[in-house]
Amino acid sequence: MMTPFGTQRAPSASIVMPFYGTAAVAFLVLSVMMVISSGAFTGHFFQPRLLAITHLATLGWGTMIIFGASHQLLPVVMEVYLYSEKLAGWCYAFLLPGVVLLVIAFWQFNPGWMMETGGVLVLIAVILYVINTYGTARKNTRWSISADCMVTASIWLLLTAVLGVLLVFNLRYAFLPHDHLYYLKIHAHLGMAGWFLLLVMGVASRLLPMFLLAHLEPGRWVKAAYYLVNAGLVGFLVTALVFGYLRLWPVFALLVFAGVCAYGWYIRKVWKSAMRKKTDKPMTLSLIAIALMGLPFILLGVLAFLPVNAPQTVAFSLAYGMSILGGFVTAIILGQTFKTLPFIVWMHRYRTRVGKEKTPLPRELYRERWVQYQSYAYLIGYPALLAGALTRIPALLLLGCLGLLATAICYNVNVFFVLGHRPKKLVHAN
Repeated sequence: MMTPFGTQRAPSASIVMPFYGTAAVAFLVLSVMMVISSGAFTGHFFQPRLLAITHLATLGWGTMIIFGASHQLLPVVMEVYLYSEKLAGWCYAFLLPGVVLLVIAFWQFNPGWMMETGGVLVLIAVILYVINTYGTARKNTRWSISADCMVTASIWLLLTAVLGVLLVFNLRYAFLPHDHLYYLKIHAHLGMAGWFLLLVMGVASRLLPMFLLAHLEPGRWVKAAYYLVNAGLVGFLVTALVFGYLRLWPVFALLVFAGVCAYGWYIRKVWKSAMRKKTDKPMTLSLIAIALMGLPFILLGVLAFLPVNAPQTVAFSLAYGMSILGGFVTAIILGQTFKTLPFIVWMHRYRTRVGKEKTPLPRELYRERWVQYQSYAYLIGYPALLAGALTRIPALLLLGCLGLLATAICYNVNVFFVLGHRPKKLVHAN
């Protein structure tokens, strides 16, 4: 049986599982909020309900589960023990109330102590995560490009969080030299390309070959992707903050897109060399997520040719954000959850019994039928939501939101089925 997550170096499951459970609930709450506010997607993206939804999606859903998975995967990628399980626990303790306060404050749009406290708590959680990531990486004697991606992604996340906290305080004190939307664009792109994209590249470059049984180490194509994405981000950040100039963003977007293309070529090589081409449903959804990485750049290409004040700009900007958060980020989480969480729970429940008793396989800890339902709901809901954002047709937006709600319900049923698994009376192995 394949054991990709290293039972020798794995942190305690009690550290990792709360992140998964909380993220699942956040996804469900997020979907309900979207159904309630489906009409808001026909307006500008800078409005209270959409700000609350976006921050719950990025922090409560995406970042929460990535923090949990990272604490499990860092020792695997770095080939060392996690620097500190206590820091991981404190990271969760600060992140959860921070997200709750931020989302409530944005929903009510009440700049003040609640929003500012929430922002600071999230920043503290991010700092603890960065310390843990860097501390783990320092112990690594066999560095890899996958480790580079994960460490660098944590630094971009820290910059994103710092700028986010400054923006929260700027709502009340207005001390930044440019208007709020100017910095909001920088904040969003650092988070989406610097945090989510690089992190997914780093983790997937190790997990996909492992699950597909492809003996192909991340090499020059992943390195090219890493340097191109970072070059685009650094150029964008420097010109925006130092020179106060955003008009060169298409140039930097092309650099990032070139990085995504290089990464896509690596995934193609992985697939060609894979010994296991018949994939299960979680793996199929993960591969769909990789394919969806190109969609945001198509939308960016349209935005690059639209006049600044064109009426379609807002719709395409909203669809662009959806294509990242609702597209490859959500799709890869939906897929990889059931490639990672069952194994984490299996290790916690059964690793002391291996070889002594007959144990179930990790894939037997979740219900494959519910993953199938989840995939159908997502593949209906997400395209409908994206089409609704572009066309501003309320019925399509509502259908999309309902589809994601059905996805979240199926996902929660399965996640808590796995988390609640308890060993039955086992039969001794022959």
